[in-house]
Amino acid sequence: MPNPFDQFDAVPQANPFDKFDEATAPSEKPGILIPAIKRTTGQMVGSTGVALEDLGLKTRLPEIGKAITEAYPAQIQKPSDILEKPGTFLKESVSEMIPQLGVYAAGAWGGAKIGGRLGAFLGPKGAALGAVGGGIVGGLAPIFTQEYGEIREIQKKEGAENIATALAGAGAATALERAFGLEKVVGTALKAGALNTIKEGISRPLHMLKQGTLGALIEGPGTEFPQTAIERLAGGAPLANEEAIADYIISSAKGAAGGGVISAGLAGLSPRAKQEVAPEVTPEAPPVAEAPTGPAVPEPMGLSEFI
Repeated sequence: MPNPFDQFDAVPQANPFDKFDEATAPSEKPGILIPAIKRTTGQMVGSTGVALEDLGLKTRLPEIGKAITEAYPAQIQKPSDILEKPGTFLKESVSEMIPQLGVYAAGAWGGAKIGGRLGAFLGPKGAALGAVGGGIVGGLAPIFTQEYGEIREIQKKEGAENIATALAGAGAATALERAFGLEKVVGTALKAGALNTIKEGISRPLHMLKQGTLGALIEGPGTEFPQTAIERLAGGAPLANEEAIADYIISSAKGAAGGGVISAGLAGLSPRAKQEVAPEVTPEAPPVAEAPTGPAVPEPMGLSEFI
């Protein structure tokens, strides 16, 4: 005879607390900030490895950089993604610049220290000049290395390897970065010059908008577009096919977005211009009129003179 209570055992009892576990389960959607930083770091590591290989130093850096880059692919793959995913585009653009700025700042700081120590053998002036020169070289060295490595990767892909052309292309791209790149914008924004202080009569939001627009124009169409063309030209890749046009659009748009946001953020920290206070002028007291001088008047004689 069947047990009449078996029917209740056959029905699984749901845990009433499972709904809270489902609500708090971690999302499988990948993030944007950390993957973008890792991807850019991987590209820099790989480029450094390629440059070292051309110097005869065989390392695993190219493999490591490639593995990191492939593990964290960009979410903006084509120009249409910019309009379809504006939030992702903006976050990814800013995030990809963080490692570059960090390496640039570290290189400039280290180069200035080394240059100052070496220049100190020539005296105080030599130390100052060495620090300036070392800071410039130290800041540009990572940029040159990254540009060179990227050009060499394009050359290998296109089957047109030429170290001399890669060196020339990297030099041109680095000079462009030095003259107009985000590093130039950031360096200017961090100085307490008249161009970066908030002038009298201008609100802070308007100042941020102005600096952000300037940074977007300089870093986007002013730097990233020609840099991408230089990289493709030196790498032997086509300059006007569909892939090239998409490359120009994405790199320029990301450069403009990242440069604009970072420049506007730094502008928000700008001090206000010091107002010149005119010195107080103390009014001079009117001159005291002198009594008119005339002929001496004899004093009246007193009674004692008659006695």
